[in-house]
Amino acid sequence: MALVKHVVEEGLLAGDFEGFEDEGTVFAFVASGRQWRQAEIKYVYYYAYMPRARVIRDRGRCYLEVVGMRERVLVQEDR
Repeated sequence: MALVKHVVEEGLLAGDFEGFEDEGTVFAFVASGRQWRQAEIKYVYYYAYMPRARVIRDRGRCYLEVVGMRERVLVQEDR
């Protein structure tokens, strides 16, 4: 049985996006205001202003995918 990726949130990220860094990096969606904190150390630089992105659930974990990037990063909702 194949596991299906589920889109948790999709839209524009707020402000300047400069890629992935460490567990202190927080990504906020403009429309909902929800914030997602990076949950793994992964350094990938990519600059974009308010890029389109989505959080997907894949095999029980949430990942942030940003349009224009090949990499994705493990995230958790920042409460």
